[in-house]
Amino acid sequence: MDEESRLKREGMDRIERLKALVEKIPQQPFPRYGLAVEYKNRSNHKKAIRVFNDLVERHPDYVPAYFHFAASLRALGQDKKAENILKEGIAVAAKQGESHAREELEGALTELCRTSS
Repeated sequence: MDEESRLKREGMDRIERLKALVEKIPQQPFPRYGLAVEYKNRSNHKKAIRVFNDLVERHPDYVPAYFHFAASLRALGQDKKAENILKEGIAVAAKQGESHAREELEGALTELCRTSS
């Protein structure tokens, strides 16, 4: 098996393992987050958005999701939705006192506003 095929197979195995984890412990946000990020990293933004959307509906206080969710939305040209997701994430991070996450989300929002105007 060549290197590209091996890496592709390992990646699919990783997605399948994450899906199995989501099924096994659906009440935990991290497996769903991992699955969404894996899709995002593979540029499968449509699937990533579906999983991120499900994640923030089930776990709206899961701050790490918002940054990557917005990035997938931006990748598909959905800047207004990305802006709304970033604003939601900023509010959640502020409510939880997560200043570093809030600052990262604010930076992403500033960049979005700068580049989409």
